[in-house]
Amino acid sequence: MTATSQTHTLIWKDVLKMWRAHPMFGTGFGTFHVEFPPYASEELRAVFPERQKIINDAHNEYLQILAETGLAGFTVVMALLAAFFFTSVRGFLGRRTSSPAGPAAPEPDPDPTDAGLIAGAAALLIQNFFSVDMRFIVSSAFLFLLMGLSSARLSRPVSRHWGPRNGRYWKILWIGSCLAVTGMAGIGRGGFYVLGIYRYGPAGGGSWEWEKPPAQGPGLLPSLLRPYLSQKVLDRTPDFFDEKILNSAQTIRDLEALTRQFPGQWKTWEKLGWALAKEIQVKSPDGGKANDRAMAERAVAAYLKAHELAPQADGPPNNIGNIFYTLNQPDQAIAWWEKAIRTNPDKIDARLNLGLAYYFQGKIRQSAAQFEEVLKREPHNEKAIVMLKRMVE
Repeated sequence: MTATSQTHTLIWKDVLKMWRAHPMFGTGFGTFHVEFPPYASEELRAVFPERQKIINDAHNEYLQILAETGLAGFTVVMALLAAFFFTSVRGFLGRRTSSPAGPAAPEPDPDPTDAGLIAGAAALLIQNFFSVDMRFIVSSAFLFLLMGLSSARLSRPVSRHWGPRNGRYWKILWIGSCLAVTGMAGIGRGGFYVLGIYRYGPAGGGSWEWEKPPAQGPGLLPSLLRPYLSQKVLDRTPDFFDEKILNSAQTIRDLEALTRQFPGQWKTWEKLGWALAKEIQVKSPDGGKANDRAMAERAVAAYLKAHELAPQADGPPNNIGNIFYTLNQPDQAIAWWEKAIRTNPDKIDARLNLGLAYYFQGKIRQSAAQFEEVLKREPHNEKAIVMLKRMVE
């Protein structure tokens, strides 16, 4: 516990240094994980080496809000919390004032449910002095749900007269706006969405039908669900080495024969490299996984030949990077992935691989930049969504 408090103190001191550099408006909401490293002291770096530990939050929600949004944002957030507790506690303890219709009746005894809602919100906010639970989607949604329920129960009802002429249209507009903002229903890229999950849109052949993409719809609900549903998609995606080639030895022999017959066909060399790469990972004597370095060298040689014949192709350098990373040689892998991106800036696989490599090296800014570039090209790329969420949380 003492060690934890000491490291928290080190982080807090450097967060204040980060805030003093941007006192009024901060570095921008959600930017802590990419903006903090330059402000980390040598003492903190000694405790959390860059390649071993990633400091992606301030371990104090209020200091993090101050650093990211400056005095302007911090004041707004604290004013919101103060207003909530003032009105909620007053509603919990107070009495109704008299009304024109007659003398006021005393309030019923305070409801324990209201006390629980207020106390639950307070507990989470107190915990955030030493944590950053609000960075987690579930915790953030839970806090605002508690605040909303408490405010609704302790507020006075308000009547709204829609008007005799256009009342129906205003009601339809109001309901439609609520559905769109919450994400219960709405029109987004590719069609009509329900709950942000089910989409009715074009399916090929000119027809429209229902499908279930991973929370691609507009609104609040899909944005909350998107990282979790994206993770489920990734969990179901097989690993490169899990899908083996049937009769791989014969396939490799056939491809090698084709390279001898057509040595100038770079596609054949690339296919040979792919078939060899499938055989790199083998079972170790203890039942685990090991790498066949001889097979890896053969695969790299085939890809190098393909790259030599077609330097404009982005596949061979990307796959060479994959092999080097599998062999635990990240620097060589990064160099080849960067070459693939220079060849084709829209190469999604290379950007994802490069982002992962930077992440595990502690280079959060460079990693986030690659994943953000991926989302510019593929807004619903599951791996980029999950990794950006992991950086923040």
